[in-house]
Amino acid sequence: MIKIQYMKLLELRGINELEKGQSIFEAVKDSGGNATIQELAETNRLAMMYFLERSQKMELDNLNLKKTNESMQKDVDFMRALEAAGVDNWEGYDIAQDIRDETHD
Repeated sequence: MIKIQYMKLLELRGINELEKGQSIFEAVKDSGGNATIQELAETNRLAMMYFLERSQKMELDNLNLKKTNESMQKDVDFMRALEAAGVDNWEGYDIAQDIRDETHD
């Protein structure tokens, strides 16, 4: 069994918190030892649900990061286009850089 399975086994046995200094494995031993076949089946199901939920969250996080990256890349491309068009010669360019520097400190 892996750690998440032991944690789910303890939950099945009504143990949601470990005693101070107690390891998961000690808690399992103290609560009745190794899982029965029924407990093992249920802990496997719960562990799979846990991993599925985490995987779905990671996929959503990855999608959000991709969207953020695309947006930021568009901003970078626009800034490069502005500089290529000569905006760095604009009298407010230095002021804009100072504002940027102040907001990133």
